[in-house]
Amino acid sequence: MNEQLETSSGLDESALATRLRIAELASMDQYGAINHSWLVLHIWLAQCDMVRADHLRRNGKDTRTVNPSESLLSEYRRLFSQVLPTVLPLMHEFSDPEMFRVWREAGYFEEPADDPRFIACALSVGLPISAEDLIYALGSGGPYGKDAFLTVAKHVHSARAH
Repeated sequence: MNEQLETSSGLDESALATRLRIAELASMDQYGAINHSWLVLHIWLAQCDMVRADHLRRNGKDTRTVNPSESLLSEYRRLFSQVLPTVLPLMHEFSDPEMFRVWREAGYFEEPADDPRFIACALSVGLPISAEDLIYALGSGGPYGKDAFLTVAKHVHSARAH
């Protein structure tokens, strides 16, 4: 059976572009200076949300699906590598998921993740980010620990789209 990639809000180019523009606003201080660690974490959250939203939508249709297929992940990467350099040209290197791993391992995500202003700033510009989003995006090796990550991941994988 030949399965084609479905278009969804999770794979919507304009929705992703809007999310990235708002993430840039959420990463600025009152003087307009960008905190790059915040921006990179916002970009990673946008990428995680894109995958998670589409996964949950699909999971509602097929309860056997636990993880996105490799072809779907390739499509996410392609879309992200198309949109990110257009919206945030100076951040183009973060089209590559490997760069997020490098930043995460270097500890650059710990400062924004531990700062309550990170979530407050995101909410103030319309990004619905929660502590659970951070835990999920930072993974089992993140500052919140493996147990917190597994709890959130279990909730995400058992959720069904409405």
